[in-house]
Amino acid sequence: GLEKMQASSSIYLGMQLLLPGEWAPAHRHTPNAVRMIVEGEGAYTTVDGEKCPMRRGDLILTPTGLWHEHGHDGTEPVVWLDVLDLPLVYYTETSYAIEGKVQDVTATQLERNYARGGIVPSPVFARDSARSYPMLRYPWKDARAALVELADTQPGIEAVQVAYVNPETGADCQNILGFSALMLRPGETLNLPARSPAMVFHLIEGGAAIDIDGNA
Repeated sequence: GLEKMQASSSIYLGMQLLLPGEWAPAHRHTPNAVRMIVEGEGAYTTVDGEKCPMRRGDLILTPTGLWHEHGHDGTEPVVWLDVLDLPLVYYTETSYAIEGKVQDVTATQLERNYARGGIVPSPVFARDSARSYPMLRYPWKDARAALVELADTQPGIEAVQVAYVNPETGADCQNILGFSALMLRPGETLNLPARSPAMVFHLIEGGAAIDIDGNA
């Protein structure tokens, strides 16, 4: 049953394949969803009128209640990892989805407005206060560059990790579930503290071994 579609009590994970020319019609639903692109290029997600290209490692938000659709103009299959807070929404009996019509694209790659930490569009002219989620796409190339620069500027730091946040508020990029990127330097062993909430790791590049309570 649907109640078993979960990786933890709060996290649903699923892999999706989109072939060239395929299209997933516009829809919206109560669970928050995130797409982590695994491989391939040429696909896109349009969220609330913003067309977000899909490239390996990118994090794309489809927050609760926002219209979104997927399309593919490229030549190779695209695979992404879906991460949803579906188990929580299902538990509260508030899960539903609605299908709609094709969206009009009104913007593309608005994340470039927030590509520099500490510098955001002026609220007088450029900031859209009606957008609860000013960034819907978090490019991997920017996250990777931030990790590399953090490691270079703070070589003694215990963990090279960056958080995906709302650039207007500093809060988590999307409510309920938090997202971050962690880099292990060559030869590094990192002991993570024990924690109650479940955590999922998705490997974007390189390789690592994980030991959980003595189980490698």
